Amino acid sequence: MLLAGISRFILGATFLFSGFTKCVDPQGFAYSISEYLYAFGLDSWANLAIYATALVILLELTTGLSLWLNYKAKRGATLAFAIMFLFTGLTFAIAVTDKVEDCGCFGSAITLTNWQTFFKNIILMIPATYLFLIRERLKATKESFKRDVVFMFLIILGCKVGMDCYENQPLIEMSQYAKGAKIEPILHKEMTGTALIQVIPNLDKVTPEIQNEFNKLFMYCNERGLEFYAYTSSNLQSQIEYMRSGNMPYEFNLADEMGLKNLMRPKAGLVAITDGVIIGKWSYNSMPSLEKLKEKGVVECAIQQSKAKNYTLIVTVALLVLLLGTAVAKRG
Repeated sequence: MLLAGISRFILGATFLFSGFTKCVDPQGFAYSISEYLYAFGLDSWANLAIYATALVILLELTTGLSLWLNYKAKRGATLAFAIMFLFTGLTFAIAVTDKVEDCGCFGSAITLTNWQTFFKNIILMIPATYLFLIRERLKATKESFKRDVVFMFLIILGCKVGMDCYENQPLIEMSQYAKGAKIEPILHKEMTGTALIQVIPNLDKVTPEIQNEFNKLFMYCNERGLEFYAYTSSNLQSQIEYMRSGNMPYEFNLADEMGLKNLMRPKAGLVAITDGVIIGKWSYNSMPSLEKLKEKGVVECAIQQSKAKNYTLIVTVALLVLLLGTAVAKRG
């Protein structure tokens, strides 16, 4: 069935790509879901956005793998139709009301207007509906224990990558404030030389206990004549309470919350810059130790972080290709 094969390939590739872009930047998609909730007056549900993100990623990866590998094809066709039906209706409502600027369908990799997103879904509904209607006649690949293991391992690997990217920075940064970008548009301040910047978009989302490490970094910069800045979008009262609880020897500067969230996906983190250009980023739970900074310096630590990140990406992609190749080779 040539048409069924083409439909599976198109839908499978789309779901895998969509799931992957969300998986490497889960917090970014969670922000998009929060915008949906705010737009429809469901502010109290915003804290559930990250759980909804995890569910969407899991569904997209599972559906994409099922279709692309022709594994449990009937279930994959049903899931694809249900997901496309739901999101086509949702994107139509968003396009009509124009309450959200970007659906976040492909993370930060591809930005579409609301109507472009809706018409994209209309096009994808064609193969999704076709596969759903003929789902009983789909000839799925013969199931086996080995294929079950490979399939589950791919899903687990995707979840592991997503969790790591949530706790730290995205494995692949696709926002406008990735490494190499100018930081001035966010901070509205021209900076020269090498500096470290503490970023906490919302002080209500963190506990003051994390401030101890930032205080040490501030002292390190003072000793070496480096600039150190702290930025948040929280109001003055929240700043005062946090500074008092965290024994901060310096003050916060204000910046736009969404800009800071695009700069730093985790709840708090550290950014290294040279002449206003971003050279490194760390989540608050993976910042370079004081000893390492004293030994290597800020620039070298940023270079080593980039190398480690590239190595992780290469290994992850190689493992995915190997497992997908194994699964495809075992068809039939």
